[in-house]
Amino acid sequence: MKKLLKSKLVMFIMMMVLSISTSSVAFAAEEIANGKYSIGVTSSAAMFKVVDAKLSVLDGKMSAVITLSGTGYSKLYMGTKEDAALASENDAINYVVDDKGMYTYSIPVSALDTGINVAAFSIKNQTWYDRTLTFDSSTLVLIEEGKTEQPKEEDDKPVEQPKEENKKPIEQPKEENKNPQGGDQKVNPSTKGETIPKTGDNNLVIISAIVLIASIGILVKDRKINKEA
Repeated sequence: MKKLLKSKLVMFIMMMVLSISTSSVAFAAEEIANGKYSIGVTSSAAMFKVVDAKLSVLDGKMSAVITLSGTGYSKLYMGTKEDAALASENDAINYVVDDKGMYTYSIPVSALDTGINVAAFSIKNQTWYDRTLTFDSSTLVLIEEGKTEQPKEEDDKPVEQPKEENKKPIEQPKEENKNPQGGDQKVNPSTKGETIPKTGDNNLVIISAIVLIASIGILVKDRKINKEA
């Protein structure tokens, strides 16, 4: 009876450690500062390969402009192919051709390190296909600090003085990195162009490994005692 309780206790501890590790990764993804980042994206299909992705973060919301390796898909839908077939055409995300002739798509990103369902419409076969995209937070590299895609108003435009010969227009300095709740959004300049670390992950991995090794040792010892008995 005591041996059975010990085994159950070991399994419970292992589950708790793994649960804490998973929670910390999700929390780290939510703590990304406002700005624009490059990020790696993996796809579930070789024919739907993302060769470039720019992630924009604004007040806790994320979106991305992804570039596909080919030009075989005319539009995307955030969901399954069944949902896409029933959805309005206005809900589809059409491609935009960049300066290199590649197809790009601007999509919302609900989470990092988690598979996101995307339906892709094949131009050749005229049908929807299910795809899954995963944005890897460990590959984040800061490109541009502060807010991105902030709506511009007429009052925010720089005031230019009448142009005269040999005189340049005088522009009022723009205020950047404003936080809508008041205070400025500060981003450490030293992180620009550097990979964004995920805090706490290394320690949790080490702790998880120690707990797993100890658990295996206890179970092996119990089995030896049972055999000798």
